[in-house]
Amino acid sequence: MHTFRYGVGRRVAGVALTCSLGVMLGSPQLVMADATYKLGATAGVDYNSNLFDIAKGVPLPEGVSTRYDTIQDYSASGEANLTDPVGSILLQAKATRFDYEHNSYLAHTEETFGGLLRWHPGTVFDLQLQYGYERAMAPFAQTLTTALALDTSQSISAVIGVNLTPVWRLELNPTDHIMDTPLLGLSPGPGQPVVNFPNFNLEEKGGSVSLNYLGQAHMTAGLQLSYADGVFSQIAEATKYTQYGIAFLAKYKVNDLSNLTATIGYTSRNTVANPAGSLTGGDLGGLIENFVGDVGKTGGLTGNIAYTHTLSPKTTIDLNAFRNLVTYIAGANTMLATGVSADVTWRPDSKFDFTVGGQWEEDDFLGQVIGEPISSRVDHAYSAHLRMHYAVFPWLYIGPNITYTERDSNYALAGYSGYDAGVYVSATLQ
Repeated sequence: MHTFRYGVGRRVAGVALTCSLGVMLGSPQLVMADATYKLGATAGVDYNSNLFDIAKGVPLPEGVSTRYDTIQDYSASGEANLTDPVGSILLQAKATRFDYEHNSYLAHTEETFGGLLRWHPGTVFDLQLQYGYERAMAPFAQTLTTALALDTSQSISAVIGVNLTPVWRLELNPTDHIMDTPLLGLSPGPGQPVVNFPNFNLEEKGGSVSLNYLGQAHMTAGLQLSYADGVFSQIAEATKYTQYGIAFLAKYKVNDLSNLTATIGYTSRNTVANPAGSLTGGDLGGLIENFVGDVGKTGGLTGNIAYTHTLSPKTTIDLNAFRNLVTYIAGANTMLATGVSADVTWRPDSKFDFTVGGQWEEDDFLGQVIGEPISSRVDHAYSAHLRMHYAVFPWLYIGPNITYTERDSNYALAGYSGYDAGVYVSATLQ
């Protein structure tokens, strides 16, 4: 869930949301809830040395002005939050405009919207309902083209919690996610016709059930079973998959200075062909000739481990490790992502914080990514960043930052390096 700010229509929105909450929560009478509103605006400028994440030595495609660019972005955001004794409703929205100095054809607007309902009528049962919508540009590092493609994602989920006893809690978490992600500018090779899949999409339904033990003062632990069913459509050689997982969950407060969170288990995915969602004919012949897609079973150890330690009253360190089966949406493939990251944050006072960190990640692709000539692609990505956040006033923030990224791959066109440096100014009214 993204976090944004809002503060328009204060009086009317407050009355409407109060009535809505009273009805939805089944209150016997209208409950006067507390309503808060926030309005935000942000302006930023970034210089990207390799905007399209193009491999070194590869010439620029026709129509592309420069390898580098300066991007200006302007956003308006808002939030409305209504709470009463038995629940709350949160609404968030944000719109951002991006303008490019050299490659002006990339200018676009991105939007997000979301809502969250929390209901806890007593000590035994509680409910959360969440909806999210996002429209954003697909990363060039994934699409490996210079075409502007805007992805649209919608998701809805629920968390149904039941406290079976004072120390045992059951949670059900159904989810539904739909993503429309155009694949544009694919070509099997020099001189071959370009192929587009403008309606390529993925729908994934699933969920999880977990049983948690809350009886230890410094630790909670549990067992989680998960399931997902995904279907790719409107692409050549479309597939669908079924995924199962089992994981041990734990949160442990080592002491007043350290916390550890871990999810460790096993995930299995079975992918099969989806003829009903596959496209044929046209210029697809060269693209799918000798194509070996992501079909078959895979599985292995998966999980996430996060450790936070306070080195001093002003300095904290965050360490993370992960290994997960994920979906590579730019090619309808399963990918095993393994990596580690570290951040050190220094806060000399309440106005200033400075973070330095980095990440290493290995991505193993199953099968052949459509539009690429090799199977079993493997990427190794490295990144380092410096970020500063300074509160000029309680309502005004400024944040310079710089990030360097490098990726090696056994598919030559997927390797690249570059840096992004920028600064933003953000104001909040509430």
